[in-house]
Amino acid sequence: MNIYPVVHVKTPKQALKQAEIVIEAGADGVYLIDHGAQPTPSSKEPLIDSFNALKAEHPSFFVGLNYLLFSPRDGYLFTHHLLQDGAMHRAPDALWFDDALDFSSRKNETNPGTVSEVRAQYDMSHIRFLGGLSFKYTDHYTDDPVHSARLVETYASDIDQVVTSGSATGSSPSVEKVAAMKKVLSGGRLAVASGISIDNINDYRGIVDDILVASSLETQKYSGVFVPEKVHAFFEAAHK
Repeated sequence: MNIYPVVHVKTPKQALKQAEIVIEAGADGVYLIDHGAQPTPSSKEPLIDSFNALKAEHPSFFVGLNYLLFSPRDGYLFTHHLLQDGAMHRAPDALWFDDALDFSSRKNETNPGTVSEVRAQYDMSHIRFLGGLSFKYTDHYTDDPVHSARLVETYASDIDQVVTSGSATGSSPSVEKVAAMKKVLSGGRLAVASGISIDNINDYRGIVDDILVASSLETQKYSGVFVPEKVHAFFEAAHK
């Protein structure tokens, strides 16, 4: 079971400090997310600056990004432009999207292609596509195991890794839902990105491959500040 703490970005200095706490604890990587601002190509935003700062200090450490409101296609295009313009100093290891279902959008005058076509065109297939299915706050969220498994059967082949969640931040998905999704992945890796804590992590052992975690490690939800004691206790439980 791999652990990827999620750093709620405030400033590059804060993000780097929090990342180093979990690196020292043995994290397999981190994801950076910023609930305060939507990044744009024309402005310097904490998310991109924090990513650059973290990769400068720890170039080989796995760092993924979540742009929040971007669709997968637009997120990969945005990343391409940042790299092309030099605003992003190296490619992220992954891009995480809460809603993966726009990858089937077709070309039109304003749409240069599906996410698969964009990744291929701009040589970004190596950037992991972590795609949300049955994910909180999306139109297709459900805790029904059968419906969730059907989403995986229909869409997972176009996603590098499926990520799911409970109904809200801090809420865990049912074990039945997660098990049903994992069963139809045919060996693919499944991630959960809400509600996993030291109290329930053993319920998901052997079912979930990767845990994205923030709330149960922070001083309070969305604070962006990890409690080192909570971090070490969580990692000790996860790596038993």
